[in-house]
Amino acid sequence: MTITLHQHEILTKCYEMNPIPDDNQKEIIKKSIGFRYRSNEVDVWFSKCRAMGPGALWAEISLEKKKSEEQKRKKDRKEEMAKKKKITHYQHKKLTKFYETNPIPDYDQRDVIAESVAMTKVAVDCWFFRCRTVGPDALWTEVGEKAELKEEKEKKENEELKKIIAQQAAELTESKRLIADKNAEIQNLIKNSVKDQTAEIQKLESWITNLTISSHAQQSDPVRLLNVEKELARVSLQLNSFEEAKLKKENERLKEQKKELEAMLQTKKKLEEQVQELRLLLEELNKKIETMTQRNEEQSAELKESKNLLADIQNLTSIQNSVKDAVNAQQEQIAKLLNAFEENCSTGLTCCSSSIFFIAFSSFSFRIFTSSLVSSNSCEICSSLSIAIFRISFISFFI
Repeated sequence: MTITLHQHEILTKCYEMNPIPDDNQKEIIKKSIGFRYRSNEVDVWFSKCRAMGPGALWAEISLEKKKSEEQKRKKDRKEEMAKKKKITHYQHKKLTKFYETNPIPDYDQRDVIAESVAMTKVAVDCWFFRCRTVGPDALWTEVGEKAELKEEKEKKENEELKKIIAQQAAELTESKRLIADKNAEIQNLIKNSVKDQTAEIQKLESWITNLTISSHAQQSDPVRLLNVEKELARVSLQLNSFEEAKLKKENERLKEQKKELEAMLQTKKKLEEQVQELRLLLEELNKKIETMTQRNEEQSAELKESKNLLADIQNLTSIQNSVKDAVNAQQEQIAKLLNAFEENCSTGLTCCSSSIFFIAFSSFSFRIFTSSLVSSNSCEICSSLSIAIFRISFISFFI
């Protein structure tokens, strides 16, 4: 039966007025408790109430509700355990502290704990159930080992990324140095080749000058002059061919070095792009770490607030217990005084002794009355009880 305590109280009042209501009365009762479309439950309630009484019926309804709630909790636990969700080490640590304080929290406490650790109430209930079964350490190896490995893996990946960035930065610096060395070497080669060519030309020019001078001195020998001209043409032809071959070879070498430089520049560009990508990735990871740190700080602040709330609840409980003890002690003292007063009255004591007893009793009553009014933690029952005792003592004096 899905009847609440308020509905049960209304039905009990109706049952006390009429244990066997007719159909019209049943319709009115259904409308008053919100059972307009559930006519069968009211009939069942009245039949069971006539059989066992309202108190026993409510006990049976409460037991059925507890059983249904427990079955629902077991079902939710199985579903939650089937999901095999992992939790962080911070969440497990906070839940362990709550577990050490109270291994079996109620519904409201589970709600507060779930908000403080950013988990669902079903997940918190499942964690406490598993913790009571296997213990905190064994439970952590079950639900948190992979999370720890994942965190360690992320740390290793971050370290590897940093190493790769440092390595690529070193390679980029080395490539820049090699490019500078190659440029300096090319410039030196060009200068040396120009110097060699200049020296060779000067040497040939001096040799041609000497031949020209010797040919002017020996113009009488036409055959020798002809040979000299032929030799001069051959030497100039060799010089031109040598210069062309050397220049061609130098050009090919310069083209190859240009290709190497272009390839190195492309490699440099790719390395710079990779470094930029890695830098952006590292910034994103740093932002995630900052977000997680901030969230952990917020969760620690919430944990402190929940601890303060639990401490306040415990203080209120202790105050309530102390007030109850004080009230019981006062009631015992009042009972003793009343018994003494009755004994004095029965033995026929004199008016003087009655007055003395009244003075003592009224002073004690007045002390209870004033202490109940002054105390900030006293309840209305204590105050009314003290006033009643004081009045009784005052009337008994005149009697």
